[in-house]
Amino acid sequence: AITEGTYSLDVYTNDEWKGRYDLRIARDKDGNLGVCYTKAMLTQYGIAAEKLNPQLSEQEGYCGSLKSWRNEDNVKDNLVQSSLRLNISVPQIYEDQRLKNYVSPEFWDKGITALNLGWMANAWNSHTSSVGGSDNSSAYLGVNAGLSWDGWLLKHIGNLNWQQQQGKAHWNSNQTYLQRPIPQINSIVSGGQIFTNGEFFDTIGLRGVNLSTDDNMF
Repeated sequence: AITEGTYSLDVYTNDEWKGRYDLRIARDKDGNLGVCYTKAMLTQYGIAAEKLNPQLSEQEGYCGSLKSWRNEDNVKDNLVQSSLRLNISVPQIYEDQRLKNYVSPEFWDKGITALNLGWMANAWNSHTSSVGGSDNSSAYLGVNAGLSWDGWLLKHIGNLNWQQQQGKAHWNSNQTYLQRPIPQINSIVSGGQIFTNGEFFDTIGLRGVNLSTDDNMF
């Protein structure tokens, strides 16, 4: 059986994972074991406290059981000790739709350190059979490479062109940039050879630094 203490629990609201938190399990004034919820905690779990109980949500520092917030049969929580999982169930009307599918930045994964390389190659040869005819060959290699580590992404897109008549190869760098997300301001900073997003005007290439909002972070 569950006892009083602090537990590291995976919190789910209506079967949607909200994060892993260290939560205190204690007895309320009626002697029942459970979690004491504050308005800030409910907000973290995607629940609109002001909809659950407008009066309590205005009481600074209030902490109480889920039933104290809303005494309805379909407002409930359940601690599964075997999997250290806290299940919270509320009608959708009490969910904060702005935070639907939202996970706090503290639980975001920076990803693994990895190098990826994509390429495409073609070669051509043409021959003129008439008197004085000649051979002409050319080749093309396109490269799309990326290196990610500790939240940073280094990206390069370029191509190599070779023509027999010119007798040399030429490398063309289409795009090289360094990029990193800034969760604190829901943005991404990029520097190098970058392109505008084309939301209001045609996309243009530039060399410099760009700070842009990423709606996926909201």
